[in-house]
Amino acid sequence: MKIAKFARITKHILVLSLTAFLLQAVIAPAFVRAAEFQEGDNYVLSTDMTIPDDLFVAGNHVEILGDVEGDLFVAGNVIEIKGVVRGSAHLMGNYIAVHGEVSRDVMALGNQVYVDGTVGQDIRVLAGGANRDFADITTSTMEIFGNMPLDFIEGLRIEPSAQVGGDVHAGIGGTAHLAGEVGGEVGLFAGDTVTFAGEAARDVALHSAVAVILDPASQVGGKLQYTAPEPALNAPAAAQYQEPTNTGADQGDGLGRWAWRTLLTLGGFALALALSRTTGRDQWERIALIARTHLGGSILWGIVSLLAMPFLLLLLPGITWVLFGTPLAIGIFVFLAVGWFLCWSLSPIVSGRNLASYLQPNMPGEQSTYVGELLGVLLIVLIVRLGTMPQGLVGLGTLLSILGGLILTVSYILAVGGWIQSWMRPKKGATETEGMAPVVAGSA
Repeated sequence: MKIAKFARITKHILVLSLTAFLLQAVIAPAFVRAAEFQEGDNYVLSTDMTIPDDLFVAGNHVEILGDVEGDLFVAGNVIEIKGVVRGSAHLMGNYIAVHGEVSRDVMALGNQVYVDGTVGQDIRVLAGGANRDFADITTSTMEIFGNMPLDFIEGLRIEPSAQVGGDVHAGIGGTAHLAGEVGGEVGLFAGDTVTFAGEAARDVALHSAVAVILDPASQVGGKLQYTAPEPALNAPAAAQYQEPTNTGADQGDGLGRWAWRTLLTLGGFALALALSRTTGRDQWERIALIARTHLGGSILWGIVSLLAMPFLLLLLPGITWVLFGTPLAIGIFVFLAVGWFLCWSLSPIVSGRNLASYLQPNMPGEQSTYVGELLGVLLIVLIVRLGTMPQGLVGLGTLLSILGGLILTVSYILAVGGWIQSWMRPKKGATETEGMAPVVAGSA
């Protein structure tokens, strides 16, 4: 009886899965046709234009003046949203500004993030940055950066005019300044000063490696907690100060283990680079060249891969399990997981080659291309490894973790984007591979 019941349940699951698969096969091509893809040096969505679906853009300067009915995906240098985005905005660039309206979430990865508009739901930001004086900025640069004030500093700045319906969470290398109205909770970590002068309906948690500044007029609906080297001056009575944690003597032992593992990791990547120069060298260098010369497309395809792989890790093994059973489903999952892990792990081999093209011309003497590539790869790996250092100094461990994760993510996006484009673009012969590696005297 139980066997018959199990068979009926299995049959129903199979029918539902096949139906879902067929619907996906019909709907997915329509979705791809509906989404709009744009790539170019400068892209402007004018005020009289409306994109009825999702919009994907890669370019140097991207300016959204019109309406986007779906989600917005942008990878570029300067990104400005002055119109309306009905969905969520996924942004990666150097300077990112939200002057208009985003009805749902804003997820930004950049150097400078500036918000003085309206965000319907959450803001998630990872940003770098250091203090910089813009007093000597040129007129042409100001035309590019638009509404950016002269006193803007790298990091995150949310102006008093900004309205955020949900939460604000950010990890910032430079300074973080929040003076707007937040309908949810706030969590800010910064390597420099954190300033809170706004309103939050729920809890606020602030962490700074330098100082926290609290405006007495700020309003918090929940708890206000902050961590900094010293208590804030003129802090509200309800603010709860927490001293930074220090692991003390245990830090030395942990640091020694970290240094030994880092040396082993660097040695492993040096060996992997050497093997990549003897096995499949043309393919590795072709991927690096395409990632460098077709930067916009590499960023776009890398982001698509980053968003699609977690979904595929669940979808494909699930369909395989329903149709063919558990062993094959496990095999598919392991194959995809290992492949994704290798893409993350080996991406510095590609990114290091591209970094070498900028480092090697400035190196003294005549160096072989292997020396430049080795320096580029090891530099990227070392920065990523710094993010795994034991927590010890004030805020430094978390800050390095953010920096390492950011570098590894960018490395993955560029490497996988270059690989996808190299697979899509047919080889043009030997003339294409001649300029793949940095050309210097004495190259090997």
